[in-house]
Amino acid sequence: MKRIPYDNDVRHIHEQTRLMKTQGLSSEQILSRLVADGLDRDYAEMVLANIENDIHDNRSFWKLFIGGLFITVCGLGINYYSWQIARNYNTAEFIVFWGIVVAGIIMIFRAFIIFKK
Repeated sequence: MKRIPYDNDVRHIHEQTRLMKTQGLSSEQILSRLVADGLDRDYAEMVLANIENDIHDNRSFWKLFIGGLFITVCGLGINYYSWQIARNYNTAEFIVFWGIVVAGIIMIFRAFIIFKK
């Protein structure tokens, strides 16, 4: 019967699996190494799936965060450009695009809320 690790071993197994994944080993190679270390194959598959999900979540966080930051900066730039045009024509009226800025800020908050770990 294969061993199932105790709580203090779980963190080490996850770190070891993450390291192997970042080294570019295939899933089968990682599984075979974990099984060779004495883990049950089903448990090793579950650990590998968890690590792959963590990596995907990390990438998704950065995509959403950078996208929100870009939209916020663009919205502020558009507002500034609109104000400059109004100032050049000596008018007090200009178009304010705060919806773009708010949408970007919401994307940034969503990134932190959804992918908070």
